[in-house]
Amino acid sequence: KEWGVPVNLGPAVNTKYDEAGMFLAPDGKTLFFCSNGPKSMGSYDILRTRFENGKWTEASNLGYPINSTSKEGQLTLSTDTRYAYISSNRAGGLGESDLYRIDLKEFAILEKDGKKKQINTLSILRGTIRESYEGYGIEGIEIVLQDNNNQSQTTLTNEKGEYFFTILNGLYTLRIKKKGYQEITDTINASANAKEVSIIEKGYLIKKESK
Repeated sequence: KEWGVPVNLGPAVNTKYDEAGMFLAPDGKTLFFCSNGPKSMGSYDILRTRFENGKWTEASNLGYPINSTSKEGQLTLSTDTRYAYISSNRAGGLGESDLYRIDLKEFAILEKDGKKKQINTLSILRGTIRESYEGYGIEGIEIVLQDNNNQSQTTLTNEKGEYFFTILNGLYTLRIKKKGYQEITDTINASANAKEVSIIEKGYLIKKESK
């Protein structure tokens, strides 16, 4: 419920030049930012780093034609991850900085190995955890969501007992736990849909442990 103390991402990401315009992808691990440091092709370029094994990888330039010798600004992804948007003052624009759309079928900026795979759109998983006998939402329930690669993300229910995840499509194991209550395990199948974001509603009734 409070912001932590800022931590510098270190020399793999930051330089003595200007780093700005951050965007964290929905996977929670891929960070895009712009920089006019030594890896730039000219002015500001868009770079990418990934959080792996507890640290950020060496930032890499997204390359031409996403970047140019002119100034590129912050990159943002559409909710369905089919497109990226950037600003640039490159030649061919209408004035100063113009907006450009990037079709991610052509550029594998979200893939770890840089090779484009089938588009994997997003799903929104949400619901309410209720006390089985009273029926009201419970605050502070820990919910752990784990994918098939044993990568997990954790959240806590809010004061109304609600939780929310934004996830890539795939198969997940969901675990609900709180001291004094019986643990719940469920399987979540977020099916691929290239046309729109899927919304998955999953509510649960949690029972107190018998004494």
